[in-house]
Amino acid sequence: MKTMLLSLLVLISDLAIAEPHTIHMMHQTSNVEAQDINHMFRFEPNYLRIEPGDTVRFSGTIGEHTITSVQRMLPQGAEHIEINSVPGKEIKFDIPGVYGLKCRVHNRYGMVALLVVGEPVNLEEAKTFRLRRFGKIEMEGLLQKLEQEQAKLR
Repeated sequence: MKTMLLSLLVLISDLAIAEPHTIHMMHQTSNVEAQDINHMFRFEPNYLRIEPGDTVRFSGTIGEHTITSVQRMLPQGAEHIEINSVPGKEIKFDIPGVYGLKCRVHNRYGMVALLVVGEPVNLEEAKTFRLRRFGKIEMEGLLQKLEQEQAKLR
């Protein structure tokens, strides 16, 4: 009985002190070649898998950097995401699925991210997203990474 109670207390304390996942907005100008501008503006990490109920802290959404959900890349019932002009914000993700994220200003340079919460239930719809230039190329690569992971799980 004591062992079971102790195990339960350890589990509860682990849950209580769980740190949120973090996605940073990066603007790197040093050591970047002019032709590699699509790596100057990025999310770090740009691909993240979490469980329903987990929290993500978005940091660096100041100046021109924003977090905006990509149209057609939200699971049914999920609210549109729009973060700007704050140093950081935490969002709890309860609805499973694929969340496409972009910087409203720099997505054309590839500043996009893919967040997968639990099962990617809206993957087929997410593939119909619309972005331009390097944002489109980067998001296609992130979706391909997700599909490869899913294939390994089958």
